[in-house]
Formats: sequence, C-alpha cells, structure tokens
Amino acid sequence: MAESTLTLTRDDLRKAVGNMMGLGIDLTAWDSDFATRVDMVVDIGCRSVYEPELIPGDAQVHIWSFMQPKLFAFPLSLPYATGTVTVASGVVTGDGTVFSSWAADGELVLGGIAYEVSTRDSDTQLTLVDTDVTAAAGTEYTLQQADYTLPDLFGGFTGELFLNQTNNSLGFSLRRADKQELLSLQRSGVADFASQPARYATFVKEQTGATGQRWMITVWPLPDAVYTLTGYYKINPYRLTSSLPYPMGGVPLSECLREAVLAAAEVEFKGVAEIHNQLFRAKLQAAVSYDRQISNPRHLGQNLDYSHERLNWTKIGPRVVHVGLGATTYNE
Repeated sequence: MAESTLTLTRDDLRKAVGNMMGLGIDLTAWDSDFATRVDMVVDIGCRSVYEPELIPGDAQVHIWSFMQPKLFAFPLSLPYATGTVTVASGVVTGDGTVFSSWAADGELVLGGIAYEVSTRDSDTQLTLVDTDVTAAAGTEYTLQQADYTLPDLFGGFTGELFLNQTNNSLGFSLRRADKQELLSLQRSGVADFASQPARYATFVKEQTGATGQRWMITVWPLPDAVYTLTGYYKINPYRLTSSLPYPMGGVPLSECLREAVLAAAEVEFKGVAEIHNQLFRAKLQAAVSYDRQISNPRHLGQNLDYSHERLNWTKIGPRVVHVGLGATTYNE
C-alpha cells in the first residue's frame, strides 16, 4: 500500500529547518555541523509530540492511539521436566532431555529451590549462574520460565491483559499485581486456579547501558498448558533515520510534527521560543482532539455489574475472571 503523498518524511522536516534558518532545502549543501544540529532538533521535536505535555484542562497526559499496538500471541512457556539431571559445579547434564529453546531465560528447580540458568549449551547441557550447585545422577528437576522479556519498544500496558489457550477461543482477564507480591506467591507454591495463570506484574529489566531500557513480565501461577497473552501496550517511539524516514501518526500528525521541530529549532539556533512554539501548541491540541475523536468509542458496550467480583476480591483475593460476553439480544 502506497504512502499518502502528503505524509511528511524525515527529510521534509530537515528541509523545513534549513529553510527557516536561511540555508535552503538542498541537504547536500549543508556543512556537517549544521546537519548534525538539524538532526538533533528533529529528535527533540519528535519527542515533544510523542510524549506531549499536559493539555490545558486535561487531567492526564494524552497517549496517542497509534502508539498502542496489540501484543499479539505472546507465548508463555510450559514447564519442562522430561528425564533426569546431574549437576556438577553448576553444569547441568541431562539424561533423556531435550532442554527447551528458552532455557537460558529460565530457572532450574531442584528439591524445591530455583536456580537461575546462565546459558543453554545444548539439548542435554545447561550452565547455572550459581556454580556451587551440585546434584547426584538421576535427580528429578523442573525447568521453568517465570520472567519474560517484552518487545524492545514496550512502554507499559494500557488496558487489560488477556490469557488465551490455544484450544479454546475464550479469553480470561489477568489481574495486575505488585512484582514483590508475585515473587512471594511464586516461591510459596500456593496456586489459586490449578496453575492457570491468574496474575501478572511488569518490571524493568536490569540495565547495563549497552541497550535502551527493557521491560519484563512475570505471571502466577506458572502455566500448566500452552497459553498466550494478548493486550494493548504503549510503544516507545523509534528515531527517524534514512532507513526509517516516516514518523508515527501519518498525515493527521504531520503539521504538528513540523511545528514541533521548528519550535525546537527556534530554541536551538536562536535561543528563544517564538511563533513556531505557539503554533506547535495549537497544532498539538488539534491533533490530540482528532486522535480522541477517531479512537474513542461512540458507545461503551453492555452495562454489566461486577460488584460481586469486587466483593470476592475482599474475601478471597484476586482470581481469573472470564470475560466472554455470550449471546446478546436487542429489543426495540
């Protein structure tokens, strides 16, 4: 499908800055210092739009509809316990095993204690983080995955998270919980719903500086069958480059992006916020209004009373809630 001919690209934004600064729109005629500064203000302008300031009169910062993709068929790993193992100095040797492909992100449970896996060396060998672990030949084990790395651009869930089983089209809503609470439950061995995951928590992955910030998700109880997670999340935007020239939002956001970049250029090159700063704020309010108009529902669906569920929460705590609506009839 072809792009709209009115969609702005990265070079269009760069040319707008060059034209405002009197250096023209021939990108090849710019010196390297000016080109670098233009790229910098393009980044600033994009961030100003994608992460907007609070609109006057609003109670919350707006999250763009185009920055909320669906987490499609995110799989949960089924615990693996085929065969037996021998462990010597943290090196796990399997007998009758074909260790799962996700083993390097998992834990090896021996005698009720979970040990973090460092590497999956082969179908029959793992290396643990703790090199002091030992276990005699023929030891029973469970290889499980409690924590999962979410997509690189993940920036937080924006609504409910659903659990689907591959042989069942009906969905279940998972309750969000604190990560400390889930860790306690995972280590306690207590399960609410026969090992069908009922709660989840998100948390930041350990940051080393080698990559941008990443997020992880953990569920409880650990799955006893093949499940997938679906839901909507906020995406962290990408930087515009020669190979990624199209900004997010398409035509409806084009003029807002243009004014945001020119407003950033005013501050960077002139040291003062002038007319483009004012135009950007006006364009931003219009773009937010348009985005709400096309993304908000015209009706809110069935009027269902879930007060009994809240009462159950206070008595027995969270559990899985079936969200299938069933048959619907309408009377005029």
